[in-house]
Amino acid sequence: MNKAAGLIALILLAGPARAETLSTDKALEARVDAAVMKLMNEKKTVGAEVGVMRDGKMVLAKGYGMANIELGVPVKPDTVFRIGSITKQFTATALLLLAEEKKLSVDDKLSKYFPDFPRADEVTLRMVLNHTSGIHNYTDAKADIDPHKDMTTAEMVRNIQSLSPLYDFEPGTKYSYSNSGYFLLGAIVEKMSGQALAPFLKARIFDKQGLSQTAMDDVAELVPNRAGGYDMVKDSPGKFTNTTYASMTWPAGAGAMRSTVGDLAKWHSALFGGKVLKPESLADMTTPGRTKNGQPIDTRTGRPPPAGVEPPVGYAMGLMTGTFVGQPRIGHSGSINGFNAMINTYPQSKLTIVVLNNTVGQSAEFEAAVAHAVLEK
Repeated sequence: MNKAAGLIALILLAGPARAETLSTDKALEARVDAAVMKLMNEKKTVGAEVGVMRDGKMVLAKGYGMANIELGVPVKPDTVFRIGSITKQFTATALLLLAEEKKLSVDDKLSKYFPDFPRADEVTLRMVLNHTSGIHNYTDAKADIDPHKDMTTAEMVRNIQSLSPLYDFEPGTKYSYSNSGYFLLGAIVEKMSGQALAPFLKARIFDKQGLSQTAMDDVAELVPNRAGGYDMVKDSPGKFTNTTYASMTWPAGAGAMRSTVGDLAKWHSALFGGKVLKPESLADMTTPGRTKNGQPIDTRTGRPPPAGVEPPVGYAMGLMTGTFVGQPRIGHSGSINGFNAMINTYPQSKLTIVVLNNTVGQSAEFEAAVAHAVLEK
């Protein structure tokens, strides 16, 4: 995404970053501190928020670095960050809630909801959910859709429909991550619920699960404890710019949410604890997808991950699956202008780890470092 021209903020995070904490396990906190501070001292991120939940109880929520450079505001345990593509698991859940009410099926053809969408009769919602639809990703650098402009859902659907090429491969034959697909899924939730996605998620998920600091983001809204987003100046650790503006109508169901580490950990506890979906829906949501010929999806495509980071292998519905240090894990990453996010649950250890950064590109390394500190004590 393009860099903002505006103010360049120069900061040198010399010495330990400022931190505030809510902790019930001081030994765990010390291990996490050591792991996080090693990365903070590389000066590649303005701030970080780390949360650890064990067996349904929050044992650590801690802020490091700055939420706002210009005002000198530190990250706190309840600082609000954008979470990018972690939004996708909420959109998938919304779709499954409607499926439970018989308002749709994940095996419906896309053409049932968008009859004018080219080749939509070859694409199922399940393909869209697990990124095997072949629909081109509209956030690709070559896609000419203006992220600065507020758009209606219908306008964005038309923009996606006009992409060239519209399909990267034959539907159902390969895996390729597509924000376009999840925007369309959010639009389907709106069509079949009769509500905009934001109020639907609020009423059906956020309010019911007590996620009081979680919402579809709106840049015009005044949000207490909201972190600013930053981009690092290339090859200049410690030097940052304010990130590029993006309208939240642009990512929508693919990545427009904001949240905190506490809310996100609570969310995974509720989701995997069976408090959100029926057992059969949850099983469907967490089962890695396959191509039409029965081959398991393999997400290990594109650039190699940072050193020490094990990439996910499978993709279910808004959730990536794999292993880390020998343990199964399930979760998702997120990236949007000025922010990175990561949430993973480790069922074997009844552990959830959340890392939020207000600089692009860091959360995978932070989550891996925290996971090592927690799992390899």
